[in-house]
Amino acid sequence: MARLFGSFARPLMILTDPLQLHSYVASARELGECAFDTETTGLKSSEGARLCGFSLYHPKLGGFYAPVRHQGLFVENAPESIIQELAPLFDGSVLIIGHNLSFDLPFLSVEGIDPYRAPVWDTQYASFLWRNDLDSYALKPLAITLFKDEALRAEKDLLDTWLVAHPKASYDFVPLEVIGPYAERDAELAWHLREYLLPRILSIDPCYEGLIDEEMRWVKLLAKMSMEGLLVDLDRLKEIEHSHEQRYIEVCKELSEAYRPGFNPNAPTQVKHLCDWLKVPLDDSTEEIELVLRADEFPILNKVILARQLSKVLTSWLRPYRQYARAGGGRVHTSFGSAGGRAAADTWGFARTGRLRSRDPNLQAVPAYDEDIYRVKEIVVAPEGWKLVSLDFSQAEIRIVAHYTQDPRLISELNDPNGDVHGAVAKVLDMPRRGAKRVVFGGGIYGAGDITLAVTLTQELKRRVSPEEAAVWRATFHRRFPRFPDMMRRAERAAKQRGYVKIWSGQRFWFTNEKLSDPHKAFNTLIQAGVASVVKRGMLAVDDYIQERRLRARITLQIHDEILIFLPEAELCHIPEFASLLTSPGPTDGWTCPLRVEVTIGDRWSELKEWGVVA
Repeated sequence: MARLFGSFARPLMILTDPLQLHSYVASARELGECAFDTETTGLKSSEGARLCGFSLYHPKLGGFYAPVRHQGLFVENAPESIIQELAPLFDGSVLIIGHNLSFDLPFLSVEGIDPYRAPVWDTQYASFLWRNDLDSYALKPLAITLFKDEALRAEKDLLDTWLVAHPKASYDFVPLEVIGPYAERDAELAWHLREYLLPRILSIDPCYEGLIDEEMRWVKLLAKMSMEGLLVDLDRLKEIEHSHEQRYIEVCKELSEAYRPGFNPNAPTQVKHLCDWLKVPLDDSTEEIELVLRADEFPILNKVILARQLSKVLTSWLRPYRQYARAGGGRVHTSFGSAGGRAAADTWGFARTGRLRSRDPNLQAVPAYDEDIYRVKEIVVAPEGWKLVSLDFSQAEIRIVAHYTQDPRLISELNDPNGDVHGAVAKVLDMPRRGAKRVVFGGGIYGAGDITLAVTLTQELKRRVSPEEAAVWRATFHRRFPRFPDMMRRAERAAKQRGYVKIWSGQRFWFTNEKLSDPHKAFNTLIQAGVASVVKRGMLAVDDYIQERRLRARITLQIHDEILIFLPEAELCHIPEFASLLTSPGPTDGWTCPLRVEVTIGDRWSELKEWGVVA
């Protein structure tokens, strides 16, 4: 190992000798624990990014940074074969400690190392489990807050300053004297952060020992899902893209002829001028709503709406997905959890309620299928000899609401095999079912204000709904199900008095950070976090089932309450067990209204056919 003088009088240990790493790994295996961190050339190993260096740390062994693929005339890299010396560290005998390991683990996979046998302890996921209302979950800001170490801030500022000056450079181009101390410290910080967090988490409640184990298994599942990706039919994608482009050109041509040459339907100022010409008052904050409401009166507005829809599909999904698929070997890979790299300082991969987020791209934002315009799901297919299986929780949020409120009418409707809560509300409110659904979720579960509810219903019902009318519907709904508002008040009171609400699993969600926590969202948190915990625990059970039986099935994507699985045709017989495992999580005494999963199956995401419902 060579010693370089790092910034802030901190000695930097650089390791380039495979024999020294072999000896370090052997010692770490004897100790049974080791902190690990990576620096990479990009954010996705599935799209060609690779390790440019890694760090290991144990207090009895010290720490180091091993540069592998750094750029520069005077950089001495370790041979790339040194990466293979890490394999014994991930054979299951060593607890791997790190921060945001769901980002790091796939980079070992593409190097030929199986990282998923190793038990892990992820400090980023653990910190969220400890407190869901922290300002940041990035390692350096988190450590600065908890350890009050200003030297950490200086190291971070030094790297940030270099990156600002070189905005297009990847981490393998950062000078070793800048990235080395930063990277080496990351592994050390992860170790000390675990020491800080573990006793504090376990002191909350006895159930947290199991929650920690669950969270760490979740880290590995998310890493595998990120690597799996969605298989894309590039020929169909090109066909739809070409068709939408031609339609968009034709619509814009018609608009130019009907109004003025060169009219751009995506330019708000030009659309406002068009509406002024038509004498249609247009409020910037509700532009889309106004266009829809006045489209029957002024058919030219329908063309504006169509052009915008086609443009949205092209720019938000089709063109980006073509680029993602080409970079990912025919698959679109998303990032779950925190993205790693620069993004980790400002973003966190979960909502404050624990719901999973997907980004780069956001596959959870794929629109509902429409054979005319919203054809995005048409491009996602199963490999030959496989099927795409969707397991979708049926009204999970409503069922958990019924459990908490014990509302007899709601329970009766949900326990009726032919029951339909939204349909029942629609009859009471004398409105279409889709509008009633908005009242149930917006006005009932999530406590949307009258103005917000009015805007949502206006969009849904395609007619103007006033806040006063929305308030009447909300009041009617609450009279029908009177325990809704009572439960909302109880949850809000608990959040204010105790500073947290506790979901069915025993996990606490905090409301003590004034910037991030609003007690009015307590009931929302109780339900959304409860559903997220059910889905997470169910997915882990399915993944365990797959691993224990060595099936080829792959969990690919979670979209709120829906799970997508690629499944070989020979393994279709396991679907009932998958659905049963998904519905099994819950309180010790069970749910008042048992959970149900709707199963659909097919060769293409847009063509899934009903397979059945499992209660």
